[in-house]
Amino acid sequence: FLWNFMGKAGDYQGASWIAFPHANIEANMQTPSEKKSHNALYGLPLLLGLIGMGWHIKQDWRRAFAVGILFFVTGIGIILYLNQTPMQPRERDYAYVASFWAFAFWIGIGATGLIELAGQALRDLASSAKTGAAGAVLALCFVAVPGHMLMENYADHNRKGERVAWDYAWNMLNSLEKDAIIFTNGDNDTFPLWYLQEVEGVRRDVRVVNLSLLQTPWYIRQLKNQKSHNAAPLPISMTDAAIDAIDIQPIEGGGQKVSLPLNPSIFQTGGVFNHAMADSLQAPTKMEWTVKGHPYSEEISLLYPNDQAVLDVIKTNAEQGWKRPIYFAVTVAPDGLVNLEDYLQLEGLATRVVPIQHHESQGRVVPDVMLRRTAQFRFTGLNDPNIYFDDNIRGMTDNYRTLFLQLADQLIRSGKTTEARQVVERLAKQVDPKVIPPDFYSTYLFSETYRKMGETKRADEMMRTAENMAIRQYKAGTDVEKAQLYAEQIWRTYMIGGQFDKAAQYGQRLMRELGLQNEEYRMDAKQLKDLFEESKRYQEEQERASADTLQSLPDTLQQ
Repeated sequence: FLWNFMGKAGDYQGASWIAFPHANIEANMQTPSEKKSHNALYGLPLLLGLIGMGWHIKQDWRRAFAVGILFFVTGIGIILYLNQTPMQPRERDYAYVASFWAFAFWIGIGATGLIELAGQALRDLASSAKTGAAGAVLALCFVAVPGHMLMENYADHNRKGERVAWDYAWNMLNSLEKDAIIFTNGDNDTFPLWYLQEVEGVRRDVRVVNLSLLQTPWYIRQLKNQKSHNAAPLPISMTDAAIDAIDIQPIEGGGQKVSLPLNPSIFQTGGVFNHAMADSLQAPTKMEWTVKGHPYSEEISLLYPNDQAVLDVIKTNAEQGWKRPIYFAVTVAPDGLVNLEDYLQLEGLATRVVPIQHHESQGRVVPDVMLRRTAQFRFTGLNDPNIYFDDNIRGMTDNYRTLFLQLADQLIRSGKTTEARQVVERLAKQVDPKVIPPDFYSTYLFSETYRKMGETKRADEMMRTAENMAIRQYKAGTDVEKAQLYAEQIWRTYMIGGQFDKAAQYGQRLMRELGLQNEEYRMDAKQLKDLFEESKRYQEEQERASADTLQSLPDTLQQ
């Protein structure tokens, strides 16, 4: 309510209300988009509405009571009725819009009341003077409230030139092989894809499967029995009766083991996964993993209907010779991946299920495949400071940065530093950090990538940017705990990298500028080096002791 009639600190989730520009919050805003979302209304709409409420009650209390009931029921009444659980995925202010509408009545009545009061105060003047005074009050009310609101709010409500959703959907669809199946997470990574397919005819060979809807039997049946444009039905072995009876399935004993036999021909020249054999010495004969489900108690975990449907699709597709490429959107949360992390290969904005095990934390990367996928990506306007990008979009663009930097890292590992540098330069040019700044994690990845390419100066610049980001966020007070965590991570990065002088300098800065008290921050470079080496020796001794203990155990206990 106060966002609309007092002012709003910014467009980030959980932003506080403000009446006047807030210097500390503004100092933390780095980009034109962030600054556009800092809306200070000086409380004028609220004041005029309260005047209108009082005037309305005085002049016609019955109708004022009716508006008051509307205001209460559609505002506080809805809050009490819904009793929303904490940790909502997005702001829910739109649920109370009718109460804002009711309060807007009083803003209009307040302007009328002020005009009438001005007329009464000047009743001894000539009628022309009264008219002029009334006009002046009306003009003042218009400029101070709707006029000022328009000036403050227009920039961050203007969507001219903003094509992020369209481009993101295009890039995701074109990250996929022909006739692919892609599992998506929620609204933002599903509806734009469906729009492009249904309205603009883009990649109609792809079957987009929403994991949230996959909880329902009717949707599973539809996917099994109906084609969609050029996309065939999903390979599902369950009968319609089994689908109708699908329910949450409990798992005991730490998980359910899944084993799929593999035909060696799929890895040979011309086979579906020949491209994935570049860094594998031997073709696997089976694909095995444990599905752990969603924790329910210490002994039991649960497989939801969508988990069971995903597993059925993968098993059936494997039995049919992996005819359909299967992907998960990069936006799918880890608990939606049915524990397939070690079998996912990053290909653009999607990770493909490939029956070759790896142990990469962010997904296996085959540089040639990634270069082909990302070569056709569209980044319309992401380097234009005149376009407004809200907080969700600014966060979404970090998905681009993460996958491009992963590609660069893999190219560096393959000895292709020149190609890696070209990838990073293309990213910085098309997703301009001055327009949409990277988050802390992306900034850290940039620094590490530059360091691996031998560009120490640029790596240090990125770490300095990360330092300033953490300190600005801490001073702004928008998320102190998160900012402090970032600051500690930066300090530890310096320590792990052996940059003890920088760790000492940053520790001193944290104490000086933020007042953080930590014994380690007081140490100089030599003391930090000694501390690090002592900690490292202790860890090595612990690992040796554990290994010796394990070797001394009988074979049966080791197993």
